[in-house]
Amino acid sequence: MSGIRLCRLGSTSIYLHPTLIAVAGVSVVSGYGLEFLIFVSGLLLHEGGHLLKASLEGAMVKSVHLWPFGAVARLERAWQLEPRAEVLIAAAGPINNILVATVSWIVQCTVLSRLYPGATFPWLELLIRSNLLMAALNLLPCLPLDGGRILRAWLSLQTGYLRASRVASNLGVLTGLGMTAYGLTRFFTGNPYDPVGILGGIIMWGALAERDNSSFHSVVKLLTRQEELRRRGILPVEQLVCRGDLRVRDIVLRFLPARYHIVTVVNGKFRELGRLTEGDILKAYYRGEILRRLDSLLQESM
Repeated sequence: MSGIRLCRLGSTSIYLHPTLIAVAGVSVVSGYGLEFLIFVSGLLLHEGGHLLKASLEGAMVKSVHLWPFGAVARLERAWQLEPRAEVLIAAAGPINNILVATVSWIVQCTVLSRLYPGATFPWLELLIRSNLLMAALNLLPCLPLDGGRILRAWLSLQTGYLRASRVASNLGVLTGLGMTAYGLTRFFTGNPYDPVGILGGIIMWGALAERDNSSFHSVVKLLTRQEELRRRGILPVEQLVCRGDLRVRDIVLRFLPARYHIVTVVNGKFRELGRLTEGDILKAYYRGEILRRLDSLLQESM
């Protein structure tokens, strides 16, 4: 993912995505520099929640890319995480925003209102609104938003990581298209400064990037299963029974996270032809033989 490297915090590199740089430039030129800084503070607090929870779950965060809607963290060992941990890490960012907004509102209604009766605090109110909006936006159930990562983790238990990634990223494209259409409608009806349309385009961009990367990350995660076995000493098994005429691609789509798969190959009369391990199928997938039949792969492994 492209971007300008901002700094490095321990083993984590922080990058600014080009879209955030563009938003910063437009904000400064139009006289909203201070508002942008308040927004960025919420963005950093949001990402701080992700990083803290990721460290508690034992995940190694390789890089963080700051987008206008939030941030995308790249985990060094995402394959080690159970779906439960992925959900908790994804939810930590919006939860952090909600906590900041809640504490700010309590301070405004108690301490500041007593010290300065009748006074208004526009920057604090902006901090509250921006954090609540960021939390609400990121909880939308589509990639690349946090809600999409939560949805993908849940779906992956039923359909496998690859298919879940495609569903969540397709929802992101549809959400982005809807927001873009809304923004264009607002533009042509006399509301040229509505940011929803621009944000929709950014979400589409991120969703397409997630869809392009999902196959690669899924295969890498599954190919490194041996390291997890050495670390834990035991893996839960998922057994599948498949017809011999099915393709390698069809089986990989059904693989579940945090499971080791044994595939029993049968003919049309449910007579067992043999067994394939997850490694046999993934090696064929990695060689590009995604359309190879299971019965053909079985003959090779014998």
